[in-house]
Amino acid sequence: MGVVWLAECRQSKAQVALKTVRSPAAGLLDSLRREIRALAKLSHPGIVAIRDEGIQGAVPWYAMEIIPGLSLRQWLGESPTLPWWTSSLAGPLAGNARQDPESGFSSERLGHSFRSKRSPGEIFRPGESGQDCALGDFQASLTLVRRLCDPLDYLHSHGVVHCDLKPENILLRPDARPVLVDFGLTQHFPAGMNQEVLQVAGLAAGTAAYMAPEQIRGEVCDARTDLYALGCILYELLTGSPPFVGKESGPLLHGHLHDAPPPPSEHRDEIPLALDRLVLKLLEKDPGKRFGYATDLARALGGLGASNGIWPVSSTSLSYLYRPGLSGRDLELRRLRNRLENLERDGGGVILLGGESGIGKTRLLVELAREAKKSGFRVVVSEATVERKGPLQLLRPALRAVVDICLQEGPEMTGFLLAKHGGRLAAYEPALSKLPGQAKSIDLSSLPVADAQARLYRDLTKTLDAFAATNPTLLILDDLQWADDLSLSFLQHYAQTSDCGPLLVLGAYRSEELGSSLSPVLAEILAGSGAERMELVRLLPPDVAGISPTCWR
Repeated sequence: MGVVWLAECRQSKAQVALKTVRSPAAGLLDSLRREIRALAKLSHPGIVAIRDEGIQGAVPWYAMEIIPGLSLRQWLGESPTLPWWTSSLAGPLAGNARQDPESGFSSERLGHSFRSKRSPGEIFRPGESGQDCALGDFQASLTLVRRLCDPLDYLHSHGVVHCDLKPENILLRPDARPVLVDFGLTQHFPAGMNQEVLQVAGLAAGTAAYMAPEQIRGEVCDARTDLYALGCILYELLTGSPPFVGKESGPLLHGHLHDAPPPPSEHRDEIPLALDRLVLKLLEKDPGKRFGYATDLARALGGLGASNGIWPVSSTSLSYLYRPGLSGRDLELRRLRNRLENLERDGGGVILLGGESGIGKTRLLVELAREAKKSGFRVVVSEATVERKGPLQLLRPALRAVVDICLQEGPEMTGFLLAKHGGRLAAYEPALSKLPGQAKSIDLSSLPVADAQARLYRDLTKTLDAFAATNPTLLILDDLQWADDLSLSFLQHYAQTSDCGPLLVLGAYRSEELGSSLSPVLAEILAGSGAERMELVRLLPPDVAGISPTCWR
């Protein structure tokens, strides 16, 4: 998906790893932006640190710290000349702080091609390692997984799910501290007491050998998705392979969805029953039957002999609640689903979804976005915030999606989507000016206000309709009560456009905010014609009872 360069900061001369996309495909650009957003708000020694970010020729990049050491895949891969248990990691992971600086982390070692692989079962034969085959043989593996629990707990308490945990994405420093990398597939869920998180989900993405059932089905994920992947990694550490194996992804995914994994003791009969139970609990098909939190797993591993963590500063664990199932919104979801199904025939328009805070508007939007994505619609989401109030801020994600397609498809697509007016829109999304033929042409601020506004709305409408013509599009705009006036004014204009292309704009707002000074333009839209309106009411007791149980910490 990406390419990583060794780079040097001009000011500090510090070396960093600079990552960008291998090719400007729209999905890869979105993945890299998702990675940057996730890492920018995280700070933990067990999560790779972001140092800088930017855009070069409309393509994003970011710089991260360089981590000396091996990946867990390399550690499992085993050098043909270096016994597994004598690597410099074995001592720290077994609780021995002594470390040989020459064993395993020279530049020659890092550049070594790992040509062979032996399972732990072969490595830990009685007498070969000088240890009895008891629970102590597994201490390094259990300790490593326990040490992964702290950065995972921090990650999850900030509402981020990695969604691609695998040995390649776990780096091991020379002191055996694991570090999580590669956040391009992250999903988000409500953390602490925060509101529901709006995101595009719906397509199964990840690495087949480590994917949880709910991830394969394209459902929204939470922390338990990562714990399932961690269970697959622990299974591999103990037995030499993940619970489901094969060269084709189809049988692998079928196994995760439908087959009960064999207990690890079927591969190595010296594995105790307590460890079998722990691994199989991580690999439950139903997320509600797994460990609820990484801290729960850490305690269980400690009870089996895994040594304590080695993090210098304990992370602050925030409370968080898992997303409940959708209940009591069948009628609204069916209406929106039907509107999408007829989008190409009937054309688009604007639907405004209202309701009081906490009533479930965003949860309904999450479900619709997931279904739309699975059905082949393009889905673009944007959220207004109190902090971001720049002009046309709410429409910038849609304009960035236009840039991405232009980069992927080339000048012909750029001409189709933007003609010659991309330069005028670049005042609101600067990346547009980097596209061929879209240099800034006319400064709209030099025109009378009414003329400038009319020109802007005309350019933006043409671009969005052309964008949707390449693939029917759902544009979701959340928290309209906080949107900037220019975005809302354009929304009012678009709602009154009679010949919309296959673009459905779905905006949500808090009804209790109406009439306040925060949303005068929104009140005008609701009072006028053009936009359809939907109002969510409070759930009835049977619907509340139907919400699936959740875990709260």
